[in-house]
Amino acid sequence: TGARSGSRLVRFLALVASLALMMDFSLAAQASARAWQPRSRAAPSPRPSTAQPRRSAPRDAGLFGDIFPIPDGYLSEMAVWFCKGWGYGDRPYSWRNDTWTSIANILPNTLVQVNMVRTDGGTPPPDGTRVSESNLSMEQYAKLVAELMSSESRFVGRRGRTRGLQTIFHNGHKMTLEPKFKFRGFETGGRPYMTAVVDQAVRLPTEVNLAKVPRDAAAALVGLEVRPVGMDEVWKVCLPRTGDVISLNPEKRKYLLNLTKTEEVSELIRTAPDGELVLRVQRGRQKQLEYVASALQPAITQTSQRILQKIPDWQEWSPLPANALVLRPDIRQKLITDEIMKIQANLGWNKPLTRTYQVEGGLRFMQLAKPTLVLGQGMQMPLSSVASRNVLWKGIVNNGFFHYAFAEQQEVRVEHFVLGNTTRQEMQRVQESYAGVRQALLELGINVSDSHGPPLEAISAEALRPLLDEAVIRGTDAVLLLGSQRLGSTATRIRERAKFECLARATAGGDARHLASQWFDLAKTKVWKDNLQASDFAVKVVALGLAAKFGHSPWGVKTSGWLRPRAGNVDIAVAGYDVCHLPDPRLSGQIAHIAAGIRISNPNRSLGHSLGKIESHIQSVRGESVSLEVIKKLIPPEFARGRVVIIHRDGEFPNQELAALEEYQRELDSTGTAFAPVEIVKWAGGTARLYGATKSGNAELGSAVYLGDTEALLVSSSPFQGTANPLNVRLQALLGKQANKLVDDAWLRSVFELSYLHHGSPFRDPKLPVTTHFADRLAYLVAEGGADWNHVLERNSAGTQQFWL
Repeated sequence: TGARSGSRLVRFLALVASLALMMDFSLAAQASARAWQPRSRAAPSPRPSTAQPRRSAPRDAGLFGDIFPIPDGYLSEMAVWFCKGWGYGDRPYSWRNDTWTSIANILPNTLVQVNMVRTDGGTPPPDGTRVSESNLSMEQYAKLVAELMSSESRFVGRRGRTRGLQTIFHNGHKMTLEPKFKFRGFETGGRPYMTAVVDQAVRLPTEVNLAKVPRDAAAALVGLEVRPVGMDEVWKVCLPRTGDVISLNPEKRKYLLNLTKTEEVSELIRTAPDGELVLRVQRGRQKQLEYVASALQPAITQTSQRILQKIPDWQEWSPLPANALVLRPDIRQKLITDEIMKIQANLGWNKPLTRTYQVEGGLRFMQLAKPTLVLGQGMQMPLSSVASRNVLWKGIVNNGFFHYAFAEQQEVRVEHFVLGNTTRQEMQRVQESYAGVRQALLELGINVSDSHGPPLEAISAEALRPLLDEAVIRGTDAVLLLGSQRLGSTATRIRERAKFECLARATAGGDARHLASQWFDLAKTKVWKDNLQASDFAVKVVALGLAAKFGHSPWGVKTSGWLRPRAGNVDIAVAGYDVCHLPDPRLSGQIAHIAAGIRISNPNRSLGHSLGKIESHIQSVRGESVSLEVIKKLIPPEFARGRVVIIHRDGEFPNQELAALEEYQRELDSTGTAFAPVEIVKWAGGTARLYGATKSGNAELGSAVYLGDTEALLVSSSPFQGTANPLNVRLQALLGKQANKLVDDAWLRSVFELSYLHHGSPFRDPKLPVTTHFADRLAYLVAEGGADWNHVLERNSAGTQQFWL
């Protein structure tokens, strides 16, 4: 019986195989016949009803986002060619004309060329090899589909987008807000996916450009984000190379015309007057181009608008309100859905793209819990159970600080200064603010000496220096800086400059602490109101911030959950750094590169697994990358030795930095040292948004989705308006055996939980982790303060004093 059954099974399988072979042959013949039929862009193939993507989330969908699984078959009817070539950087990008789209960085040393009109391929590109969809890996397929969609979206935009446009009037100009879409492909779990992002681009009138910027202001333009004429991408003005001619002359005009490929830019070069600025711009870390200034329009971003206000002919520019560019979650989702449907129709793709939902499986969504804070005496306070903001304050008052920089009984002096011409009512607020802060510091256990003197008045930040000299204020003291409402638009510059004056003053000797300072903006009348009390939250925020600026750590974060069970006596630490680019005080027009680093550790093992002691270090570097020598100063051997150090990098790790970290870990491997480098990327156009069941439609704080085992999108902020922009977090490596004692998501939890370690914002939702926030704050402090970053400031900024708060 078994033999007969086996025989029947063999015959049945043979029949199935023959039928399959016949079907394959038939399908191949049909595909071959279709391949010779040109596809017209003017009459795209009709989309059946099954191609309609879902427009709303299913009931009880849980978390979901602008992330789409990509069906197979999108390239089956497209002529795809592999050609010899290379691209800049490592991210896919494309350019196209009416017939061909060229895409770089899908495969190494290869340009992918896709015929957008003829499925038969038309005239093959030189040295091209035609390939089919099956020749691509899942990752290559995802990246290619996503970049084709980005290219098609830009192509439609250049032809004139008519839907989704808004018009606003600002600074006397009519501006257009145009949605710009970006798609990014990736593979996880053996499936291709794509993220979608929409950003609001501000289109300025053509006459609004940089043509009138004088030559002597060229250095001030470095770092300005611009859009070259005819391009959608944002570039940055960078330093000229040695030998660059930065003023237009006949030879330079001829040189630029020989390089330029577009008629629009060529016409601007021909008509630009001699002497017009020629600026070098950069996109990414490698690609650079030169443009006449009239071919560059400022990109309206917060950073660029701050730079513009310092440039002649732009000083009257009033920044565009941030809320002008925000998109509500429901509007954002509709814009993306409509754009995808339009692209699918243009490309003849009939299979639908539908968002990924938590309840449907596929990608791994998760909700990270808020951390447990650790106060003095090891007192633990889970944030999930904190019912009011007063609970944290009372806990600190009753239990003390997580870490003290100096003895509680040491007496400190807190003096107060008024900047600008104050009104009588403001002077009353000054007295009440000072009394309230002093009382709050005493409640925290800081021994503040009594001062009955009136506030000292200075009309500017520069006038503050002699007053500090006369008052004989030591580096171990603190000052309250109260800015009058009459300072107006100069308040920001005066505030940052005044902070520099305080940072430059330090005590001599081993405990070289600098003068702590805290700014009060009296223009904020709802905060610094009449009859201010020590119990007001504004006063408590200032008191806790001052405590951190003295060098104390009011609270820490419990980290035992970052370790696997039975991990043993493992000491975790976290370090973070970034490179800031600032005006060089020694070389006019040049840029100084400064690595700003933070170290967070546990100063007392008796407190259990926790982190809270914060130290900063600043070091000059030669360029964007940080060498091994500098890494050892940012993360000294005596700090790293024997620890598992999670290293946060603001942005991507250059390859040479990863190699330096690997070498550093090998040097310390015998001591049990391990490193876990983590990238925290804030994309210029944002990342794919996540949504949830909140009233606003945003995902809750701590929501995350994994894009692979070592990459995730993390919601670490709660916006007042619009949609939360997640961080793109990537684990680069686990270096050293001890790193395997971390739980699988410790690298992600370290980013989220350390965003609750901002001692200057105890009652607000977090944003960035404290490790990367410092570098952002330092760059802003220097740029707005206008001070030269020198060796004195570099020395005084090292230590536990959180001067950037």
